[in-house]
Amino acid sequence: MKTYIYLFLLLLATASCSEQTTPDHSVGYLRVENITLTCDTETLPITRAVDAGLKLEIWQGSECVRSYDPGAAELSKRIVLPVGEYTLKAFTPDQTEASDNESGTPTYSVDYPFAIVSEDVTLISVKAPQINIGVGVECSDEFMANFTDFSITVSSPTGRQASLAGNVTDLLYFNVPTGGAHLSYTLTATNADGETMTSEARSILQESGAELTSGNYKVRIGLVQ
Repeated sequence: MKTYIYLFLLLLATASCSEQTTPDHSVGYLRVENITLTCDTETLPITRAVDAGLKLEIWQGSECVRSYDPGAAELSKRIVLPVGEYTLKAFTPDQTEASDNESGTPTYSVDYPFAIVSEDVTLISVKAPQINIGVGVECSDEFMANFTDFSITVSSPTGRQASLAGNVTDLLYFNVPTGGAHLSYTLTATNADGETMTSEARSILQESGAELTSGNYKVRIGLVQ
């Protein structure tokens, strides 16, 4: 009787070990190597989504199967996924335009398709482009020599307004206008005699005259203004 019991236990142990060492062919692995933020031809020195403040979602068809908040510890590890086709969505969580007199922040978004292969590790490195508009100002030396104080006020079709004073490097961020509408600006300047003048509102367009798309732009101000 003891011989049969020992033999039965030995068979169970062998079966258990076989189950543990059998590879799972139904899953693979994803590792997000880095996500680089870009604006036009400029690449910003920010990598890894956990540092960039981007939220990550993994979609399969019309279903979101994974979601990671900015800074999630899971993003530093391999992500286990069933074999199949997916899309990685990385984006700025809050894309709401700032309020009046607030400068706002740049927002980013990217969709990246990828496949999970059985027992393999899929490495992802993607670029997330800026999807809103940054508006700055650049004044000529001649203009600055003739005016002691100046500012521009940028207005969006939604009615939001924000200002930049002086020849600063700061940017004001706006959502991209739709339906053929434009961002516009007015210039207020005071000359050496203390006279203050304000220009009419002017549309902000690309140098070619085309409508603005996402990216950063400078309103160039000279004496012709």
